[in-house]
Amino acid sequence: MPADGSTYQLILHQPSRPLLRIARKLLIILKILLIAALLLSRVPYYGLFALILAAATVIEWLALTNTPAVLFSDTGVRFRGVFSKTYRWEELDHVILRDGLLTIDFRTNRLFQKEVDGKTSEPEFNAWCRNRLSGLKK
Repeated sequence: MPADGSTYQLILHQPSRPLLRIARKLLIILKILLIAALLLSRVPYYGLFALILAAATVIEWLALTNTPAVLFSDTGVRFRGVFSKTYRWEELDHVILRDGLLTIDFRTNRLFQKEVDGKTSEPEFNAWCRNRLSGLKK
């Protein structure tokens, strides 16, 4: 992480090894489903079903292969995943990283808690977030 505090990236906790092996097997099944969707698109009256099957397969593929992360920058917080979502600092009340658990408290009384992987200096990160949030209240 840069000492000047321009951005932080926290990688969210990934499943254990046995679950990753199952995910790899699911990727093979998804490839088979995609091939089936392509073959079904050639059969009359099955075009819509093939399109739905192909779209569901691609979304599931993205969900299995994407590494979820939370990106913190001067402009806001971005949740990276299959579908990304960005929140401005004005929409947040508190952001705390303690004992490997990231807690984001939204002004709309929503709460996000997730374990994070990696080596991030918790006091430095919390001070950086507090600095961003306190800059809005002045």
